[in-house]
Amino acid sequence: MGRSSRYHRPMHSLWSHPHPTDPAMTCSIHRRVTDGGLAEAAELLSQIASGDDTLWPTWRWPALLLDNGLEVDSLGGHGSVRYRVADIESHRVRFVFTSAGPFAGEHTFLIAQAEPGAVEWMHHLDISSSLRPWAMRQVIRLHDGLLEDLFDTAQARMAGRPVRPRPLSPGFALLQRAYRMLEREP
Repeated sequence: MGRSSRYHRPMHSLWSHPHPTDPAMTCSIHRRVTDGGLAEAAELLSQIASGDDTLWPTWRWPALLLDNGLEVDSLGGHGSVRYRVADIESHRVRFVFTSAGPFAGEHTFLIAQAEPGAVEWMHHLDISSSLRPWAMRQVIRLHDGLLEDLFDTAQARMAGRPVRPRPLSPGFALLQRAYRMLEREP
């Protein structure tokens, strides 16, 4: 296999798959069903990047900051990952990556009634990058960890329980610490 084909090889994980239409992109889908109602989940999602945000897992990850809060065209992101709020509906928020970083694509949070008393949370990421494949694999690993922490938080909040951070594998803990050190504000 030549170098250029390796460079564009999709980065796979438990949640990531080849993109259905673009071989240079990776598609990552995380899902979680929680207790609770759709209105409660919509309220929790609407608080993201606000002073009242209890959904984003800041206990382990850089905060999600948006210059105008959760409003269309707000700019921001978490750490060095930069994006813009593209559109908002009561059960959906879509972000697009900006040119202020190595990523192209978009990501979307969605919530839907799974059954009475249960809500399905979903995060869909379509991403490509100018990063080397080994670096992008680490980005995908970090993304997966952040999303699972966020869904752990949603599950706890929707059940009215405190968040209990799951333990990290030693290898992932080292990767996450390195990321936090690189993302530290000057």
